[in-house]
Amino acid sequence: MERGYFIITFPSVHQAMAFEDEMKRSTLLFQLVPVPRQISASCGEAAKVWNVSQDDLLEIIKLHGVVFSAIYHYDNQDSQPNLIMSS
Repeated sequence: MERGYFIITFPSVHQAMAFEDEMKRSTLLFQLVPVPRQISASCGEAAKVWNVSQDDLLEIIKLHGVVFSAIYHYDNQDSQPNLIMSS
């Protein structure tokens, strides 16, 4: 497992809601949250995901055809985001 957690941003609230609907049927631990200010000053929904490795998260996203803008990793609540992937 990765230390910390991931933040997934989406092009629209519609994609965030689609992610939530799809992931409710999986074992992925997540919560929809506002996009952190370090990532964007604009409003929006993001998914906070924890207790998963980066490789497993990327595989789940690919398997479920998740539409996203970017994926960031945070070491902890006070750390700066590290961009993992953008679409």
